[in-house]
Amino acid sequence: MRQENQLLTKKKEIGMPLGRLETLSDAVFGVVIAFLVTLINDAPLQSSPGNLLQGIMDIKHLFLAYFITFILLSMYWWHHHLIFLYLRKSDTSFMWINMIFLLWIAFIPFPTNLLITYLKSPDQEVAILIYGGIHIICGFFLYCLWFYATHNHCLVVAHMPHRVIIKMKQLLLLNIGGYVLAIFISFLWMPLALMVFAGIVILNFIPYYKEAHEIEMNKVSGGG
Repeated sequence: MRQENQLLTKKKEIGMPLGRLETLSDAVFGVVIAFLVTLINDAPLQSSPGNLLQGIMDIKHLFLAYFITFILLSMYWWHHHLIFLYLRKSDTSFMWINMIFLLWIAFIPFPTNLLITYLKSPDQEVAILIYGGIHIICGFFLYCLWFYATHNHCLVVAHMPHRVIIKMKQLLLLNIGGYVLAIFISFLWMPLALMVFAGIVILNFIPYYKEAHEIEMNKVSGGG
């Protein structure tokens, strides 16, 4: 009986090799980011001969939606990279949380397409509600990855500073709050809501916690 329990525990902790899991994640991010530009390529460009510049200016909001989504995806990828930087191992539960997170990351082009299609139309509030809702879900599962990995230091290095864990949690929760705020603002003034989405990214690339690079990959692999 004791051996069976030990075997079950060992199976639970097997998970997937970190390198393979991170490679899969990077591939998903790469495909989604590359696919975004096709949404712009398919955008209708209505211009009369000799008036191409005006036609491009008429769809400038499409480029704005593309730009915001691109940098939001870059932010998710960066945080995902930081989480894996601190990991010393994986397990099955972490693997599946990561897969669910990637599921929603891969879904982002759909709400982005809605935003591009219906921005400046009577349905723009619904479009940004779906768009913001998907980002709330992505932010939530990114937080779940960090929470699970750092709970009792179960997957991260034992000497990881507690302040780094707390500050990352605060930042990830602040992102989710920003998405909720942007959705509410969209019903008042859409341009400001888009500015809030962009502001979330700016906030995340400010060095909020300077300890982010204290633990290098060689230390992580050898950490207890």
